[in-house]
Amino acid sequence: MPTSINHQLMYEDLQRIRQGLMIEKEKYNFNNEQTYAGVARLCPAPIILVEGIFIFHFERLRSLYDLKIFVHAKEDLKLIRRIKRDQIERNYLVEDVLYQYEHHVMPAYEKYIKPYLDEADIVVNNNITFERAFEVIRGFICNYLREIEYKHE
Repeated sequence: MPTSINHQLMYEDLQRIRQGLMIEKEKYNFNNEQTYAGVARLCPAPIILVEGIFIFHFERLRSLYDLKIFVHAKEDLKLIRRIKRDQIERNYLVEDVLYQYEHHVMPAYEKYIKPYLDEADIVVNNNITFERAFEVIRGFICNYLREIEYKHE
């Protein structure tokens, strides 16, 4: 849920990076608060990628993004991929995955994620392969970097 995100701290961290400052963040460790995953150092760069399922939910954060990309896949593919991932990586039973998907994942998607589809500058189709979408995104980033370089000449 979006309430699990400290959006004020995320905003402050993004502002620090944009100002040229390095920040340190504790690495995310899915469903395991007891295990320390370490610290990630995030350094300023011409391109800063922010990813996550609720990154469009907070307008204040959205206002910081130069390009908003929404990665989309068909519902049946999302479910199949989730079942495979949760069985392999998390050792979940199929019944548990299906229950969670129907009662938590899809309602949250409809309420907190799908409404921001129109906020995206690019909607990436991730039904078959991500390669073509990756090339489009790479092209945009290359153009963006050229524009920055041109402005500084």
